[in-house]
Amino acid sequence: MNAGFKVTQKGSKISVKWGKVKGADGYKVYVAYCGKSFSKTPAKRTTTKTSAVITKINGKKINLKKNFKVYVVAVKKEKSKTTQLAKTITGHIVGSKSTKFTNVKSITLKTKTISVAVGKTSKIKAKAVLVNKKKKQLNDAHAAEFRYASSDKSIATVDKKGKVKGVSAGTTTVYVYARNGLAKAVKVTVK
Repeated sequence: MNAGFKVTQKGSKISVKWGKVKGADGYKVYVAYCGKSFSKTPAKRTTTKTSAVITKINGKKINLKKNFKVYVVAVKKEKSKTTQLAKTITGHIVGSKSTKFTNVKSITLKTKTISVAVGKTSKIKAKAVLVNKKKKQLNDAHAAEFRYASSDKSIATVDKKGKVKGVSAGTTTVYVYARNGLAKAVKVTVK
């Protein structure tokens, strides 16, 4: 779900995309201004679509001078019960009319593959490329500059600083996420 997670802001809309979750019969998209709590009611619901366009927050037009945060939940309904199957990371987005801040346009990786022995470590080196180089990106109070996740922790784990540790022989993917949810994959082989 996170591998396909991407949040962009253009004009007066927030566009959200995410990866499909097997067995899900619906998705809920939650949006709030940074510094505010998420509403219990999702901003959008979809059934099979893995994208949504948000034009309002709490029933009002989006204030493009503010920053917002977004996450998506995959759900499955069984009789009268709704079960949460998966949840994306929270993406922190800068409004297009922000005078101080800008979003991350892409992530540059020093290497797209890592080979590490069982019990040994290797560090992922990532750099954020900004939409507007004259502005800065949001600070760590919103989210860390980069967040990391291993798709198979039985093969390799990754800490919050991007240090990958080999657990058992095999191949897995470690995802590097910018503050706005933009992702880049690193192939990890453990020998």
